[in-house]
Amino acid sequence: MRTKTTQTDLRAALETHFGFEAFRSGQEEIVQAVLDGRDSIAVLPTGAGKSLCFQLPAVVGGGFCLVISPLISLMQDQVDGLTERGLPATFINSTLDLPELNRRFDGLRAGRYKLVYVAPERFKSERFWHLLERFPPERVAVDEAHCISAWGHDFRPDYLEIGPALARLGHPQVIALTATATPQVRDDIIAQLELGKPPRSDPHVVVAGFLRPELTLGVKRTANHDIKLQRVRRIFQKQGTGIVYCATRKMVDKVAGLIMQRAGIACVAYHAGMGDEARKAAQDRFMAGEVPVAVATNAFGMGIDRADLRAVVHWDLPGSLEAYYQEAGRAGRDGQPAQCEILFNYADVHTQEYFLQGPNEQTDRAKLKALLRYIDARGCRHAAILRYFGDPSHREVGDCAACDNCLRRAGLDGTERRAPDEAEWLQIQKTLSCATRMNGMWGRAKLAQVLVGSQDKALLSTGLQKLSTYGLLAGMGINHIRVLTDALEDAGCLESVGEDYPKIRITAQGRRVMRREIEVELALPDPAPEKPKKSRSKPKSDRRGTPANAPTDPLLYETLRSLRTKLAHENRVPPYRILSNKTLAHLVEDAPTCEEDLLAVNGIGPAKAEQFGEAILKTIAMARGGA
Repeated sequence: MRTKTTQTDLRAALETHFGFEAFRSGQEEIVQAVLDGRDSIAVLPTGAGKSLCFQLPAVVGGGFCLVISPLISLMQDQVDGLTERGLPATFINSTLDLPELNRRFDGLRAGRYKLVYVAPERFKSERFWHLLERFPPERVAVDEAHCISAWGHDFRPDYLEIGPALARLGHPQVIALTATATPQVRDDIIAQLELGKPPRSDPHVVVAGFLRPELTLGVKRTANHDIKLQRVRRIFQKQGTGIVYCATRKMVDKVAGLIMQRAGIACVAYHAGMGDEARKAAQDRFMAGEVPVAVATNAFGMGIDRADLRAVVHWDLPGSLEAYYQEAGRAGRDGQPAQCEILFNYADVHTQEYFLQGPNEQTDRAKLKALLRYIDARGCRHAAILRYFGDPSHREVGDCAACDNCLRRAGLDGTERRAPDEAEWLQIQKTLSCATRMNGMWGRAKLAQVLVGSQDKALLSTGLQKLSTYGLLAGMGINHIRVLTDALEDAGCLESVGEDYPKIRITAQGRRVMRREIEVELALPDPAPEKPKKSRSKPKSDRRGTPANAPTDPLLYETLRSLRTKLAHENRVPPYRILSNKTLAHLVEDAPTCEEDLLAVNGIGPAKAEQFGEAILKTIAMARGGA
């Protein structure tokens, strides 16, 4: 029979064993449910203290808690921290030699440990099973529990071993913990782990602590790598320490070089393509404070507890809103203000779409759409995240004064507003005219696509290409139009209607502005001349297959055409399978200088950029350098 632990007892144990005077949001409720013997799910964001929710019950209760954790580094960090506090904990994993493994097995038999950390792969060991069957755990804690769900942002097949393992153990009490479980993922965790299996009562679910008011959340639209680098330099000159996340190993290496060489900021690179020793050395230097910035893929950060990180910047688009908030949450863990910003370029979407392959493609696409809704959100970003994760406190968040949108509405973001020049007035009128013709039926993304004359299949299926405003701003990029749309909405000329899938529509004030009956000041970038509008009619071709009106630089066009012939020969495919004539013309016109610019060229997707991008960029650079 379990002895009821009083609130006074819990708080005394919290201070005695962990040195904390008070629980954080949600912790006490979870700890009490665990001590009451209930299966539980704890959904707390990164930095909110999930580990204490199973560590404290293990310390004050009987038996030992088996902790299933996905990363060796995470086990090591937590066991080291517990050992320093004098709490009996150990881990069993592949890093141990046989004598050390035997010593820890003996310790488990003797009851010397309160917490034993293992990876899910450990359940494949029959020797380990013989030990567990003779000395079963009092309860099991499943850390990073979202990994068991195909709907989770980091699904791991090895986690599917956990459900059968719990059944073999006779369904002991379980506490599942995660920083990133949406309601759908929570339901999946309950089903996969059979939480609340009769005769036990339904699992106790706590979703709390997602509001991180110390984090200032923001999205910055960026046209190219130079602007991203300027932003990174500005952020870290102000904030000092933090992490820059990139989507690929190649980008990590590139960005780390840019930050050191052109921004003059010391940093380390970290990704899975590096050797174990190099990764460990980079992590150790960063954790020791020898360098202020780490540039990394999302593999960096799990189990990393450097409390003084003042900024997390996403150079590339993260994979999902769950992944973003988990990574952003590594800033400000000391409770002090920190800045979290996504540097967004529409071309980044293509990079993420490249990863959306396999059995979970449909699920991942839904997650990407949810992330893009967050990118485009005009309301409070903190409230949007709370709502996404099902944290009921989203109803209490209004103007948070801790996100770019709320700060902008309050006039506290430092944005300068100015009167448009004549070229910008024309862009404004075209944008508002397009919004009028779309009649409030579509979102901001469709508005931008119509204005640039996008050939996207989803857009063409709507019939919006038949509007008279289709392609009116074809010489401008999607990012520029999004900035213009944001500025018009801030000025009350456009408004978004709806929460999950907002539609954009013109306001009464917007109609007056469109007719230039009233003047308006907008948050616009420095004025730049509009590029000539691209023709929507199919260009005539000469006998050599060159669009007659396309090449503004005939020499570059011919150089690229020669490269296409060479690549076609090497890959044994027709030249048009490498690059179409239209794409050649776009390459000449846009003259991309980096991979990001290349991905923005019509006809260049992630696969072509990966296979031929280096050769294309080198050819353009040599041709332009010699001109």
